[in-house]
Amino acid sequence: TVASLVTGKALATINGTAPTAGQLVHPGDRLVYRITVANGGGTAGNTTLTETVPAGTSYSGTAEGWSCTGSSCTQTVNAAANASPSVNFTVTVNTPGTVSAINNSVTSSTGTCTNCTVSTTAAQADMSSTTTSTATTVNVPVTVSSTCTNNGPQAATNATCAVSVSGYPGAATTCTPVSPVVSLTAATTPVGTNQMVCTTTFTPTTAGSVTVTTTAGSDLHDPTPGNNVTTGAVTVNTVASLVTGKALATINGTAPTAGQLAHPD
Repeated sequence: TVASLVTGKALATINGTAPTAGQLVHPGDRLVYRITVANGGGTAGNTTLTETVPAGTSYSGTAEGWSCTGSSCTQTVNAAANASPSVNFTVTVNTPGTVSAINNSVTSSTGTCTNCTVSTTAAQADMSSTTTSTATTVNVPVTVSSTCTNNGPQAATNATCAVSVSGYPGAATTCTPVSPVVSLTAATTPVGTNQMVCTTTFTPTTAGSVTVTTTAGSDLHDPTPGNNVTTGAVTVNTVASLVTGKALATINGTAPTAGQLAHPD
């Protein structure tokens, strides 16, 4: 009988181990997809497979037989009669994560392709920040508070809370816990468990408004990047400048006239 080719693919391993149901992938994970071409016919056949490197990953296979131009990779697979040869396609999830899922598809030039798209959910962490506003006086040290929070759903890997002060690159920031945090939980109890609290101190030297910017981040994909950066304003006032004056207000209850003489009462 003529060759009858059916191509299928599956995620074979994550970091060298077979994936479990619902397993999430993280930045740096190495994903190996296995593509099988089953020939149910009595004669040999071949097909050209076309793989596209998924968004949010980089191709990292070695000696897998693919010829890649940009994100498109091709390979011809020869299938003997009643044989099912397979090839691997390996990618590594980019750091930091940029997508909510790794979607990998293959097409086959001959026969049919079943289950040829594999989607794997990526771990995510919605990091957000807040920055306080305050006021001070020229040459008086001021401290601004910032908070970076992991709103989940997963623990944030290498979570960071970075604070900058416009015009004052030497401003000193201290965070608790210390940034970066290897794994910042998304749990909200006890209160503050999912937060990094920072204080930033500087001494303004000129009057005006100083902008303090707080940026929250992590290695995981952030589904809501719009709340990562916040700003606060420090209003810097000039120092008090006091001038004392004195005048004769009244003589016998009446405002004095120019040159008026005072007499014994």
